Amino acid sequence: MPVIDLAFRLRGDQIPADHGYVLLGAIARIISAVHADDNIGIHPIMGHFAGNRMLTLDDRSYLTFRLDSTRIPEVLPIAGTRLELDGRVVRVGTPQPRALKPAEQLCSQLVTIKGYLQPQPFLDAVKRQLDALGIEASCHASDGIGQSRFAG
Repeated sequence: MPVIDLAFRLRGDQIPADHGYVLLGAIARIISAVHADDNIGIHPIMGHFAGNRMLTLDDRSYLTFRLDSTRIPEVLPIAGTRLELDGRVVRVGTPQPRALKPAEQLCSQLVTIKGYLQPQPFLDAVKRQLDALGIEASCHASDGIGQSRFAG
């Protein structure tokens, strides 16, 4: 079955700009299986920076899961709920499925791999994971602060 993005509209004021960990915790309290499932991805929430390490929600603000389309029923319980993110409450709307589109290049603001905190071991782990997926990529540049660019 195809992998899709399932996007739930969010309503609220502001959330922490660095919301990954608290978002996962809030979701896992409703859908416990998400916490340990490597086959469900959760996109960062979009919005605009309001300063003070806060993000203001806007028309681009969605809670988006990337998952096999057969698993949609597993995440539907999140619709209509309220998520608390560091004391900030957001309301989760109804889902909209979105087909994935091919792209020559992919980027991410943040990639984490459990247990890899140092730059070179992290880059080696990224390369191993890409190799396991059959994706050819090379590290193009490093900006000296742990940010690297991979290209296929």
